[in-house]
Amino acid sequence: MTHDCEWRPNGLVTWTTDFGLQNAFVGTMRGVFHSQFPEGRWVDLTHGIPAQDKVAGAFELRHAHGYFPSGTLHVAIVDPGVGTDRRILVAEQDGHLFLLPDNGLLGGVLDGEIRVWAPESAPWELPNRGFTFHGRDVFAPMAAALAGGRLIPGVEDRFPHWDRGQVLRPILQPEGHFELTILMVDRFGNAVTNWDVSHSGPLPGGAEVRIGSHAVPIVNTYAEVPCTGVLALIDSHGHLEIAQRNGSAAEYFALGVGDVLQLRIKP
Repeated sequence: MTHDCEWRPNGLVTWTTDFGLQNAFVGTMRGVFHSQFPEGRWVDLTHGIPAQDKVAGAFELRHAHGYFPSGTLHVAIVDPGVGTDRRILVAEQDGHLFLLPDNGLLGGVLDGEIRVWAPESAPWELPNRGFTFHGRDVFAPMAAALAGGRLIPGVEDRFPHWDRGQVLRPILQPEGHFELTILMVDRFGNAVTNWDVSHSGPLPGGAEVRIGSHAVPIVNTYAEVPCTGVLALIDSHGHLEIAQRNGSAAEYFALGVGDVLQLRIKP
């Protein structure tokens, strides 16, 4: 292949899946990977993505991959279309490589200039691959080939027609308030919205979150409200989240993924 990629493999591979740890799915993939690339370094970013939740999978990888060194390969498998004719993508940006299904995940992970390839089936796949466990049969051996430098994406493989998915942004309504959408609920019950300071900018002065008739104050830390008080703040990823001190905002307000909130600007 003609080389057309800034990425230089360092042998480090991160894994983000919705497989959980109750079964042997992750361990089996790791066995395949190390059988083909024994010196490879495996990092479990998370296997706790809610089942088939591509938005949550993209969110976690989006905000984590930049903390790894250049040359890292990031594998993300949240794949409701496993076994169908959906492609598998390899993407490169800023010296990082990404391996994931072509189902909208990539658009939620990366912005800007992205080099994308869609390699066809090749000898790195396990023989007699099945229809339901491409993590074992396709992704693990392909990750070993990429991280081991045996597969280098080339200019002739570039693929412009990948699924960009739908990236949710805050919507400014004619009445002057923003509609925000909850992207995920973390294990603490914090409801994370799509107000992302990297895209939407800092919160306007005088802003407050409205949930039904309830006005939620925007503060800097959880400790600024009384015990069990509710609040909104910018979290460690730069997203506006709704929280309850020593409690679960998701339970308190009966919030879930996809629910819509209002961000109002006080006159």
